[in-house]
Formats: sequence, structure tokens, C-alpha cells
Amino acid sequence: MLQFLPFVLGILSGSAAVKAARSRQAREGFTRARASLGKAGSQLREGFAGSGSSVRQATVSGLAALEQGSARLREKLEATEASEQAAPVAAEAAAPAARKPRVRKPAATDAAAPAKPKKRATAPKKDEA
Repeated sequence: MLQFLPFVLGILSGSAAVKAARSRQAREGFTRARASLGKAGSQLREGFAGSGSSVRQATVSGLAALEQGSARLREKLEATEASEQAAPVAAEAAAPAARKPRVRKPAATDAAAPAKPKKRATAPKKDEA
């Protein structure tokens, strides 16, 4: 019997909902809701249309700023590249005669006394208790 209780309650609540939906008052409420939703939808569409043009303008101005920055960076890199190409030519003309690299002599060591190997540090042993 307890298993049929939810089934019976569902049938009763469904029939009550259908009866309420078919009433004249409910139909008027549905038409008012439809009208207000239509009005809200049209306002939303108008808002999106207006915001679309402002987003478009913002995108165009952002791309223009990016293009200008890229052009400035390109000019700067070209100027740096030209000066780097001119710098080695000027450096070669002004450079004095090159010296020989200095060769270091090995340090003198006492051949009679070979070096002792270093002792490794060991960890102290634990006392076994």
C-alpha cells in the first residue's frame, strides 16, 4: 500500500495542475506573461544591437593601437640592426694591433711530496641501546 502512495499523489497533483492551467484566470496570466517576456526580449535585442557597435569600435581602436605599437617596435629594431652593422666596421677601423693572448704557467708543486687524499666526513655512529 505504501508503494502506491507516491503514484496516487502524483496523479492527483497532475490533475489539479491541468485543471488550474485550463481555467480562464490562468490563460490570462499566461498571455500577460508572454507579453511581458516579448517586451523584455525586444529590449534585450535592442541592447545587444547597441552594444555590438560599441564592441566593434573598441575592437577597431584596440587593433589600431596594436598596429601603431608594432610599427614603432619595427622601426626601433631596424635602427638597432643598422647601428649594429655599422658598429663592427667602425670598431675594426679604430682597433689597435691585437696582442697575443697571455699564457699562464702551471703553478710550481713539490714533486717529492705528493698530495694526500682528503678524508671524507663521516656521520657519528649512533649508540646502540
